[in-house]
Amino acid sequence: MEELSFLTFPTLETARLKLRAFASADANQILKLRSDADVLRFVEKEPMKDVAAARIWLADMVEKQEREEAIQWAICLKNDLECAVGGISLFHIRKAHFQAEVGYLLLPEQWGKGIATEALSAVLGFAWQVGFHRLEATTHPDNYPSAQVLDKVGFKLEGVLRQNWYFQGKFSDSEVWGLLNPNSRNT
Repeated sequence: MEELSFLTFPTLETARLKLRAFASADANQILKLRSDADVLRFVEKEPMKDVAAARIWLADMVEKQEREEAIQWAICLKNDLECAVGGISLFHIRKAHFQAEVGYLLLPEQWGKGIATEALSAVLGFAWQVGFHRLEATTHPDNYPSAQVLDKVGFKLEGVLRQNWYFQGKFSDSEVWGLLNPNSRNT
């Protein structure tokens, strides 16, 4: 694997998007994204309550990047780089196994526009360039839009983890998706 280092943050660009590091100025957008009931419907996490929680989340993400455990990009439209419309990350990075998990969130007003697919394609290009062999994604079985995004970029549904997630008094299943680097010697 190419030396994976986030000392210089890897800004990524596509035709419509710029994926950049989240900054302290993004705290209100982070709060908006992570407190929206529609966004969190399939994430099964408690909504953020205030900007202070967003700042704590941001500080935690910076620490994870410094430890090379995760990297989180703000998804920005090129015509409005100041306003993050979502986030996408590589997390649970396992350098010894050339693996990571990918996840993404978008504000509802950006759904259905191909933004998640475009952002995910850029992150895949980065991941393959730095030498990841396998990426995974986990979705709620009812999250059909996310499954469509994963399918569009080549992920394959590999199985269902039955009742592996407990949230608000009930268990739910998780679908596990996987994608191998098409340039890897073992694919």
